[in-house]
Order: sequence, then structure tokens, then C-alpha cells
Amino acid sequence: MAALAELVALYREGLRAPLPLPVKTAAQYAFLRDKGRGVPAARSGASDMWRSGNFPGEQADAEHALVYGSNAPMSVLTEQRPRLDEGGAGWPPDEEDRFGLLARRLWGRLLAAEMDHP
Repeated sequence: MAALAELVALYREGLRAPLPLPVKTAAQYAFLRDKGRGVPAARSGASDMWRSGNFPGEQADAEHALVYGSNAPMSVLTEQRPRLDEGGAGWPPDEEDRFGLLARRLWGRLLAAEMDHP
């Protein structure tokens, strides 16, 4: 029930305003942090999912281009500070920006469950 409540809260927050939480980019960031990578290394790995190169990255998705502009840098995701109510029990204590915090909030339980069930 706690996991469901967290997901519903993220969904509701996303209905109020766009969240800095592109699915693939956030998943990669959370995965790398879960593997023990520091923030700079995890951001670098996640930016490969965000940035367009030989193939379009998430920055080229219509919804992200609408919110952040065409070819927006990953910094548009990491410049938001966490809100006052985004912290405490159940929230990762070692994230300084909203992107990292929400990415780990969304994907953390799934990653933990994958590790528990090889």
C-alpha cells in the first residue's frame, strides 16, 4: 500500500505541473545510483537517454520539447530544487535536485525488488 500511495502521489503531482521526470532518463539515473554511482556519474549516464545523438533522445519527445524547448540540455531537469514536502521518511536523503529525488522515488522500490528476486 505504501508503494501504491507513493505512485499515486507522484501521479497527482504530475497533474498539477510537469515533473522533471522523463521515464527513460530517470530510470537510468535511478539504476546507476542504485549501483553505487555518485551523482555526477549517474547524471552522465542518464544524459545518454536524454540527449539526442544518432537516435532521438527523450529531449526530442513532443511533451518534453513542449515543456523545455527543442533540444533542451539535461540541466533543465536538474535545476529544480526539491519542494519542502519532498523529503523525510521514504525519500532518498542524498539528492540535491528534484530530478534525482523524484527519479529515485519512482524507481527505487522496483530496483530493490529486482535485487531481492534474482
